[in-house]
Amino acid sequence: MAATFGRLTIILTLWLVAVGPLCASEDMSGLSRDAVEISYSAFDRSKSELEAVIERCDKNREPVSSTVLSSLGLSQQQLKTALFVLNSRAEAGCEGGAREKLFFTASAHVAVAGHYRIDAKDAVDYAGDLLFVRQWQRMEYEAAYLRLDARIREKLEAIDAMKVPFDIFRTLDALAEEK
Repeated sequence: MAATFGRLTIILTLWLVAVGPLCASEDMSGLSRDAVEISYSAFDRSKSELEAVIERCDKNREPVSSTVLSSLGLSQQQLKTALFVLNSRAEAGCEGGAREKLFFTASAHVAVAGHYRIDAKDAVDYAGDLLFVRQWQRMEYEAAYLRLDARIREKLEAIDAMKVPFDIFRTLDALAEEK
């Protein structure tokens, strides 16, 4: 239901942006204000949803057993890459698209506010390049991960503790202490 409401909000916002210029100039200020408020509400709701999802996903983070990871014979850099990729995948699964929805609604709000030459507030921080920089970094790590031997990747992906978001920093600390 929330997803349907979110889609309807975005459709309404886009409709207001498209129809707005056709309205009389005295109605324009009211329409522009409404369109910006609707788009900001969608962004703000997405931001709150992501914060709640992240809190839920972070509740049970535990480190992955360093003895299991050490037995795989990977270098420190390979382990860091594998941990980053598998934790990112687990986080994405736990978040269920909430992060992408935030980036989308933020970009939509920035576009709507820009159309009416109104300040987009804090949505600018979540729009545009941030999404692509994050994806670029993730794809670079993913490419490095895929260079690992397929049998090693299968073993890593079979570890139950790595199928859910885990505490990557405590895991790395435990691995460093072990060496």
